[in-house]
Formats: sequence, structure tokens, C-alpha cells
Amino acid sequence: MVERGHGRVINVVSSAGKHRWPNVSGYSVSKAAAIKLGENLAPELAGTGVSVLNYHPGLVDLGLTRRQLEAGKTGDRHVDGVGAWMADQRDGGRFTTPEDSSEMLVRLVTGEADALSGSYLTPEDDLSRLLGG
Repeated sequence: MVERGHGRVINVVSSAGKHRWPNVSGYSVSKAAAIKLGENLAPELAGTGVSVLNYHPGLVDLGLTRRQLEAGKTGDRHVDGVGAWMADQRDGGRFTTPEDSSEMLVRLVTGEADALSGSYLTPEDDLSRLLGG
């Protein structure tokens, strides 16, 4: 990408990397590392035409999230704790629709947010406002 003079890296991250989440340390720390990687790569790549964005797609009722919610009680207090937290988030209306999540991802992939290189973005962010528009 640097040789071509353009491109973008989009790290798929999670709010788990921004907040303490005991009993899910491996997941939380790996997401924190991805966020820090993006934050550090962005200034290193400044002026090369390559942007780096950290994208948290939100909790979406698909894939692993859905399987976790459908699993019910497993007897493992850590797994059950994550499942209970997810159910609470869903029941509280804090899930992101697949459409909202994918719409923001398309905007990032197509370069709309390249000027925000190094940022942590979510579907709830107002790109126009963040870009000064």
C-alpha cells in the first residue's frame, strides 16, 4: 500500500478493548492491542496515502453473538456471565442493526473517513460532524 501510495487498514475492534472486562481478558486485551496498533500505525503512515482506522461494528445479532445468546446456560460462570451481559445489552436496546453496522463499514472501506486515520469509530458516530462538515 505504501509503495502504491494509497490504501487503508481497518482493524475490527470492540469496546472490550477500551474498557476493563475481567474474565474475558484474552479477548479484551487482544482488542486493546489492535486499537493501540491502529493508533500507532496512523502517524507512522502519515503522508504515505495509507490510513488506519479502528472500527467497532457494535453488538450485532449475528454469528458468534447469536450463538452465545442461543447457547443458554453452560455451567461455566465466565461464559454464562458473557451471555447474560449480551442478553442485557440486547434487551436494553443496545444492539446495532446489521444494516447500520455494514453501512458504516462501507463508508470506511470507500475512504470517506481517511482523514480520521488513527480513530476509533462506531456505527453511532456522525462522520460528517467528525470530518468538520
